[in-house]
Amino acid sequence: MSETENLPAAAEAVELPVETAVSDAAAAVDQLRALVCGLVIGLLLSSAAFTLFVFKQTRTLKYQGAARAQQLQQAREFEKAALPTVQELARYSVGKPELLAIFSRYGMQLSQNVGPAGAPASP
Repeated sequence: MSETENLPAAAEAVELPVETAVSDAAAAVDQLRALVCGLVIGLLLSSAAFTLFVFKQTRTLKYQGAARAQQLQQAREFEKAALPTVQELARYSVGKPELLAIFSRYGMQLSQNVGPAGAPASP
């Protein structure tokens, strides 16, 4: 006997009792319900994790921005305090190449026209 003879023919349909068909449909619906619930729970968990991440990043950026604003304020205060000293040094440095080299090293070009004591030496 060959293997094809042992298999039921495709034309012969195996009929299940109605109770078995209903229980199979109910089991399929239950399985589908469990799958959908699992997917929804996974979506909620990933959404909550992303929301917490964004909240933490926003809070961190807010604190960093406040710290940078304080640093900028301190730099402005230092600039106001140091500007007269730097202007006086610039007036003193005119004609002294070793001091002009230091100014040019930091990107400051001094003009040969030195203004009065209250005016800046370079624009």
